[in-house]
Amino acid sequence: MKWLKRILISLLILLVIIIVSGFLIVQLTPKPVSLLVRKQFDSSQQTQVYTRPDFFEESEETVSIESDIKYPSENKNNNMDVYVPKEIDQSAPILFWMDSVKYFV
Repeated sequence: MKWLKRILISLLILLVIIIVSGFLIVQLTPKPVSLLVRKQFDSSQQTQVYTRPDFFEESEETVSIESDIKYPSENKNNNMDVYVPKEIDQSAPILFWMDSVKYFV
């Protein structure tokens, strides 16, 4: 009975270590989260986590995309993509998505 108690305590400690390690890795480094986000929006559809909806191609045709627009900064890889509806009659809200490992002021 003593060995069973030791095994259960060891398994409990191991489980706590795994959970705490996973939490710390996600909190202290952006790599796991950014990898998941990159796979969710993978345009090659090879590693895409979520399938695209049926109306995706139709929606894609109504949007004008300007890719890899460079903007001035002291840092490298300063590119942005701008997605604008092709036919717009009025003001529209702006969604600004910033995905970066570091933010500089």
